[in-house]
Amino acid sequence: MDGYSYTTASETEKCQYCGKPIVYGHVEMMGCEYDAPLECPCVTEKQERERADRIRVGREAIRSELRRRAGLSKRAVQQRFRNYRADEGQKEAFQAARQFAKEYIEGKNDGTGLLLIGGVGSGKSHLAAAIINAVVDYIQIPDRSAENSSDGVCYGTPNSDAYFVGTVSLLEQLRSSYDSDGGTGQIMEQCQKAGLLVLDDVGAEKTTDWARERLFEIIDYRYNDCAPVVITTNSSIGELRQKLGDRICDRIRSMCKTYTVTSKSHRQTADNTPPVVENGEDFDDPPVIQPRETTIYDRMRE
Repeated sequence: MDGYSYTTASETEKCQYCGKPIVYGHVEMMGCEYDAPLECPCVTEKQERERADRIRVGREAIRSELRRRAGLSKRAVQQRFRNYRADEGQKEAFQAARQFAKEYIEGKNDGTGLLLIGGVGSGKSHLAAAIINAVVDYIQIPDRSAENSSDGVCYGTPNSDAYFVGTVSLLEQLRSSYDSDGGTGQIMEQCQKAGLLVLDDVGAEKTTDWARERLFEIIDYRYNDCAPVVITTNSSIGELRQKLGDRICDRIRSMCKTYTVTSKSHRQTADNTPPVVENGEDFDDPPVIQPRETTIYDRMRE
């Protein structure tokens, strides 16, 4: 073995875990000779399994925190591509959403987003949440950060750079912020500068000049910054134009590919249980991600 002149197996001492003989390595150093007990392979394997478990648990904890920061609700966290049962009227939007997510994860998105139009309960929000979940699933988390987060306290959490918000909720937050301190800067900045923004249920908000102006500020900023936005709505293009005005609608049409989800409501009566996240993959052909470049700080932590 490395560092030892030779090794010998004890005839009397056994490993307390596997029962195999304890192995000693013979060391010769600076004129001294001695035998040192070597760690049993079963102990090394056990430590590696325990570390792998800590890393797995830590990654799950970090991704749960990233989903919370991304604005996903308890239900939305469970909404994945793998548990989306697309019927004939949903297939085109499903494939488009999955392809969009893959290209975004691979860094190939050119700023083009999605506009998903469909009736109540047709699965638009599920697709939008599945995009955010997929982005979070493919964020690279260093082993050390994951291992240090295995107790549930997240260290070195990366930025998901994705944000999901319902339009009605967003405008309520902006009003509350404006009423309390006279400004809406932090909320607006989050929507404007997120790498990926999902605006859910656009058109459901009460249409006032104030609401239109706030939405225009968000859409216009992202339009000029070539930043993608995924929008879901129950309204047709014509209805959106009436509610939001030409300035917003023209930008949305320019920024997004439009898909119509033609499906009846999939919500069940008296069933408020979230969907089950099944084992498996969200993609038939998983995204290919370039290895994250390590910084001097990463190397110092190793």
